[in-house]
Amino acid sequence: MAHDDLQTYLNDHLAGSLMALKVLDRLVAGCEDVADRQFFADLQREIEEDRSVVVRLMERVEGRPGALRQAGAWGAELLAQVKLRLDDPGGNRLAYFEALEGLSLGILGKRALWRALAATARQVPAVGGEDYDRLIARADDQHTRVETRRLAAAPLLFHRG
Repeated sequence: MAHDDLQTYLNDHLAGSLMALKVLDRLVAGCEDVADRQFFADLQREIEEDRSVVVRLMERVEGRPGALRQAGAWGAELLAQVKLRLDDPGGNRLAYFEALEGLSLGILGKRALWRALAATARQVPAVGGEDYDRLIARADDQHTRVETRRLAAAPLLFHRG
């Protein structure tokens, strides 16, 4: 039963990472500024690396990516895009801000995943062997970088002048 719960938990985070990668696809494609495009491409690469750790852990606990969760993540991202098109027809500041906010929150969730797995590694050998301190530090760094951009975008979005 515990491994079933762990498989579900890992599957949920795998689906979340898919959503993040879809958001980053849009951000990379929509960036005219070379430095911004590189920022999002680098973040995308890091999230793909983190996602591969989750896949590896799933294999160790004899789980496999849940097709329903992956489809749900894809569908949720699609619905989010539709919502943003309605709320922000120009696809500019609000869409950018909310994409950053979603990424920021998702990265905090990933950090929580790494912390939970680190706390579990002694009792569940299948999740041992990963450098959780490094993964947590990388999540902290990712969050700081994304949150810095989000907070810089806030006054541009909310200021009416």
